[in-house]
Amino acid sequence: MKTVLKPARRSFPSLVAIALGVPLTVSLFVTLRDLETKNARASFESVALERLDALETNVALTLDNLVSVKAFFKASPGFDRAGFERFVTPLLAQNKAIQALEWIPRVPEGSRSSYENAARRAGFRGFQFTERASDGKMGPAGEREEYFPVYFVEPFKGNEKALGFDLASNPARREALQTSAASGRMAATSRITLVQEVADQYGALVFYPLYNGGDEPCSEEGRRAALQGFALGVFRIQNMVDKRGTFLSGLSGLNIAVFDRDAKPGERLLYPKGARFERVEDLPRGFRTIRTVSVGERTWEIVAYPLGSAFRPARWSSWAVVVTGLLLTLLLSGYLTEREASEEALQRSEERARLLFRTIPTPVWVYDQATLRFLEVNQAAVNQYKYSRDQFLRMKITDICLCEASAQPAQRSAESRSARRLPCASKHRTQDGRTLQVESSSHALRYDGHQAVLVVAQDVTARAQLEMDLRHAQKLEAVGSLAAGIAHEINTPIQFIGDNTRFLLDSFTDLAKVLDAYRKLGQAAGRCGRACGPAQEVTAAEEAADLVFIQEEIPKAIAQTLEGVTRVATIVRAMKEFAHPNPSEKAATDLNQALQSTLIVARNEIKYVADVETNLQELPLVQCNGGDMNQVFLNLLVNAAHAIKDRGDGNGPKGAIGVRTRREGDQVVISISDTGCGIPENIQDKIFEPFFTTKEVGRGTGQGLAIARSIVVDNHGGSLTFESVVGKGSTFHIRLPIGLAPDS
Repeated sequence: MKTVLKPARRSFPSLVAIALGVPLTVSLFVTLRDLETKNARASFESVALERLDALETNVALTLDNLVSVKAFFKASPGFDRAGFERFVTPLLAQNKAIQALEWIPRVPEGSRSSYENAARRAGFRGFQFTERASDGKMGPAGEREEYFPVYFVEPFKGNEKALGFDLASNPARREALQTSAASGRMAATSRITLVQEVADQYGALVFYPLYNGGDEPCSEEGRRAALQGFALGVFRIQNMVDKRGTFLSGLSGLNIAVFDRDAKPGERLLYPKGARFERVEDLPRGFRTIRTVSVGERTWEIVAYPLGSAFRPARWSSWAVVVTGLLLTLLLSGYLTEREASEEALQRSEERARLLFRTIPTPVWVYDQATLRFLEVNQAAVNQYKYSRDQFLRMKITDICLCEASAQPAQRSAESRSARRLPCASKHRTQDGRTLQVESSSHALRYDGHQAVLVVAQDVTARAQLEMDLRHAQKLEAVGSLAAGIAHEINTPIQFIGDNTRFLLDSFTDLAKVLDAYRKLGQAAGRCGRACGPAQEVTAAEEAADLVFIQEEIPKAIAQTLEGVTRVATIVRAMKEFAHPNPSEKAATDLNQALQSTLIVARNEIKYVADVETNLQELPLVQCNGGDMNQVFLNLLVNAAHAIKDRGDGNGPKGAIGVRTRREGDQVVISISDTGCGIPENIQDKIFEPFFTTKEVGRGTGQGLAIARSIVVDNHGGSLTFESVVGKGSTFHIRLPIGLAPDS
């Protein structure tokens, strides 16, 4: 039964295909001819637009060099030849379309000789203002009210003829000078043959005026009066338009022509020189694309058109349709039959995708971007949040998210502009009132006619608690490892405080004896009027007590005692600032003070192996968790001390640890450097991994840098980077936003 029905099902689509095949073939023939033409045009325009974009960019970049030269002149009122040469040499090396960059001063007739003499003293013997005579030869410039000579020119080699040339002596150049001076903007000449040109191409001069005082006057009259001179770019048009020559044109199948729309008839062609056309209309018939570019108040038309037979429509393919039409008709019947099978396969694939969505063990949902309502949830989300699927579909994403409700719509709209977002942390609420810490990733997609967002939410509550416990344990471990050093630091000042105190006790005991002797002397003198015996006793007591020495040393002992007390107070205060538990909220923190406290706490770990050099610039208060940042500083300082200790044998000179702070825009930067052994290149990509360490057992856990990176990057929205050279040392850079980071 099935063997009869199956061919019958296929025969109907086959008959329909045959009935439609012949008229469809004819229709395709006509359509394909039009399509061939359109494809050829599209192919041409694609290549042409890409090429014209590149040419326009090249022209703009070339002109930008002149803007840079003017900026140099404005920023350097006392510029000289050497400074001009140093500034423009890199610009010339980067762009071969520049024949020269020049300085053209405005020289009144009365100042001509002083300018000429100054140039001669600068090493240009025989320098004078020149002009081109009617016979084409160069000679001294004639007398006129003012001159605009080429006074600085780079590169000098190849442009010797241009030095001293008075640009006002040439009508085309003079017109551009006047236009630029009056407008205050760039002004280009029409096409010219450069004084220094040796190749077969046209050139153009572009002037950019510079005014006395640097600022441009508002009026045209004021600009003419304040004119100081011009920054001048001498450009080769062929190199500017196609700096790689004609090879690229042949390779892409394109011809390029450039016209100056504002030039006089007969002078509009700029490139290629010597072509037989003068206007765009003179180009061969066919495809063409035109791009207009403004160059110094002149409009250049850059035209791309096919080279020879390039981009011609492939007409043979339309005739091939007639031959292949019948074959396609036969294949179409088979295609229609197979299509039903493909639709069934697609249906099965969609069912598998739905099954996969439902059985993913991680909560996943889809919500509408506009309304924020849930469109679909999987079973894992139902299990974790304790809402039924029907309850979810009546809820919004804001019903489970503990973010500020007023910020949600705008935030979700901004998030949806990106097709894929990096994981972000948030807090969610379940039906039974539990609060979950969730790390979620989202992806924008179209779902059932809605612009939606797919969210994968991972419960990281337990992991976050473990990370917090680990940070606390690490901090306690660091404090414990420093406890012996702190005890030693406190013991030393306490010891000399005790010694000095005992000295004061002994000294004052002796002093009391002297005072007793003086008292006896006074009593004896009162009874008998004679003081010889007591006087001798007093003298002996003074000598025995060394009263002069006591009087000198007691102030010193007291000063040392006070110094010891101050040191103890400083160490205890630093330890208190470092170890005192901080609230989880961020607060305005003085990072320089935090660094100084941490340096005191870590002193015993550092002082035997390195000297500390600090350069703490003035910083604003930074919104951060001070206790966490103390932990980061301590980890980096201890690592630096260990690196220096690992490099030496303990008998050589001490190393150096540098601590520097500075502000960069809306960030602060803390740099901690050492002269230790450095980090080998083969492990540099692993040092921030948890539990990775190169230290022996008992000396490190491999958690210091991992926790430091987590605190700086994840908790504060900053960055932790490093530079290291094996055998020379390492530098770690901490960058923190001054205010609260968006995701902090």
